[in-house]
Amino acid sequence: MKAMKYLLVAAAMMAVAPASAQNAEDNPEVKAVIELIKTNKEEAVKQGQKLVKKNKKNPDVAYAIGSAFLKEKDFDNANIFADLAIKNAPKAAAGHLLAGDIAYEQNDGGVAAAEYEQAIYLEEMNEDAYYKYASIYKGKSPELAIEKLETLKTKRPDLEIDRKIAEVYYFSNEFDNAAQRYGSIDRSKLDEKDLTNYAMALFMKHDYDQSLAIAKEGLARNAKDAAFNRLALYNLTDMKQYDQALTYADALFNKSEDAKVSYMDKAYYGYALNGVKDYTGAITKFQEALNDPDVREDMKTPMMKTLADAYIENQQFDEAANTMKQYLDKLGSKKTIGDMYELENLYCTKAEKADDEAGQKAAMAEAEGVYNDISAVDGAQKLYQPVILLARTWSNLDAETTKGWAKPWYEKTASLLEGLGDAKYNKQLIECYRYLGYYYYIQTDPSVAKTADTYWKKILQIDPENEVAKKALGIK
Repeated sequence: MKAMKYLLVAAAMMAVAPASAQNAEDNPEVKAVIELIKTNKEEAVKQGQKLVKKNKKNPDVAYAIGSAFLKEKDFDNANIFADLAIKNAPKAAAGHLLAGDIAYEQNDGGVAAAEYEQAIYLEEMNEDAYYKYASIYKGKSPELAIEKLETLKTKRPDLEIDRKIAEVYYFSNEFDNAAQRYGSIDRSKLDEKDLTNYAMALFMKHDYDQSLAIAKEGLARNAKDAAFNRLALYNLTDMKQYDQALTYADALFNKSEDAKVSYMDKAYYGYALNGVKDYTGAITKFQEALNDPDVREDMKTPMMKTLADAYIENQQFDEAANTMKQYLDKLGSKKTIGDMYELENLYCTKAEKADDEAGQKAAMAEAEGVYNDISAVDGAQKLYQPVILLARTWSNLDAETTKGWAKPWYEKTASLLEGLGDAKYNKQLIECYRYLGYYYYIQTDPSVAKTADTYWKKILQIDPENEVAKKALGIK
């Protein structure tokens, strides 16, 4: 099954304030102003301006206060402190970092990138400016983001820049590059988020063994981590190691901390249960996944097919047919003759399981409707399987052949196979002739019953030693 990219978590580059600003936040006077923002913004601005004036040579004070306003989405007051930081320390990066942060939060990536670029120009060793610049371009131009980070790597060999580069690759869906870069880093230097990204990148490139190994390494650090349990479930399910997968499914659903279970988690749980033939459990999980308000439309289709198959295995043919029909509706123009034939077969099975004649005929009406859809497809007119399926099912429903329900369908099958003129269909032709011969043979009107001889003779043309036909014709 295809795995989905829904697990990609939003990047956190923008959330980290410069270390110097974090130090400024520890200043008791700065803390007091930040606390005041929550109750009296106007007074907080006044007190903040006084504090910035007192600390003109330390633009990080203005950055810390402005950032606090920014957290409250108070862009106007945040800008006041960005301007003060730039005015008081025009050669420092702090004011431009704050201005970039404000623009970023207002969805103005162009202005934000320009401010971060200016911060880099002013302080070419300031890693935060590079990180923030990279965060702007990681989605729309990962090449630019990586180029900037590679520049920082040459200037600051003391930093673990490869982690950030791997992250950019990861959030750009360049999973091969992300996995390669994460793999080049000493594992002890990767935190849990890095390991999650690394394992997910490997999973997305279908390297299930290695992805599972990284997930297990993460679980060795934190056995209750939902992301690692999720990845173990996904990998083992795609590796068809369903028993082991269920261990991690239980851990994800019942033992992980802060686990936000998604529709895909439920689906994978269903696939694993289906794999161990727990069809009742699988059906429940697939139903939960399909009813999840966040389920993606493109993910419903494969789940519906597997759900229909699970219903069949569970002998729930009504539900199987209904689900298969929904599946075909989802496929639309992409449905194949094989898909439609499977639905026809389900209706035939449903008919044979029906308790009364009304139920049998209702199900067969559905089957014949699907057959009509198949017949409308170019090239399908030469397929005998959908026709003989109806003939055989009607025959099973009329075991004594007294009602002749299968007669028109065996006639249609015989006509089709005769038209193909291929000896490989002789077995099927004999089946048709034998039914029709018997149907006419048991008729009470002798003139009608005599028609049976036509079909017995046709059988002998194909198989001169056919005992049934010879006996019917009185040939020894």
